[in-house]
Amino acid sequence: MMAGLKQEFEAITLVCYNIQYMSEARIAPFEPSDVHELACFAIRAYADTYGYVLPQKDLGRAVAGGRWVEQLEEAAEADSILVSRLGNRIVGYAQFGSPHPQEQGPVLPDSKELRKLYIASDLHGLGFGRQLMNEALADPGLATAPQVYLWVWGGNPRAIRFYEHYDFSAVAARHYWSGDRSTHDLIMVRNQT
Repeated sequence: MMAGLKQEFEAITLVCYNIQYMSEARIAPFEPSDVHELACFAIRAYADTYGYVLPQKDLGRAVAGGRWVEQLEEAAEADSILVSRLGNRIVGYAQFGSPHPQEQGPVLPDSKELRKLYIASDLHGLGFGRQLMNEALADPGLATAPQVYLWVWGGNPRAIRFYEHYDFSAVAARHYWSGDRSTHDLIMVRNQT
């Protein structure tokens, strides 16, 4: 019963968004005035992505104890951040820049890292992720790199398929423990030379 209601609600939500937002999202570089709203969006996106797999105490600690505003302010100094909006609502963001030396992995010199690409979970499958990815890959910060790489949680097949659509290929894995569960991230690389 609940599954049927959830599917019906999702279908109605899609119709409403398609009617209300026939145009594409507006994507613009991060502005300092975006920081608090973007931090709130980032917390929701993180919880939507990892909330069903992380132990509740770990998720609670990450969400409540996180330095979300400070992390975004620091990231904006070193990286490029694109913010996607529908009307006045932030519905996604992408963050990319030069690799962190400790996390670089098997990539070429001058490669760039796509650190984050999140779309509001209620808008998955409507093309907003593709629009944001296209904008990010067209940005001179990524477009001129010989390789773009990213880390993706191995338990997210939808994201992996999305990245494969953009010619990212898994080249390595990093295994770790999350609470009492073993899990892994994949490093995916897109060659652009």
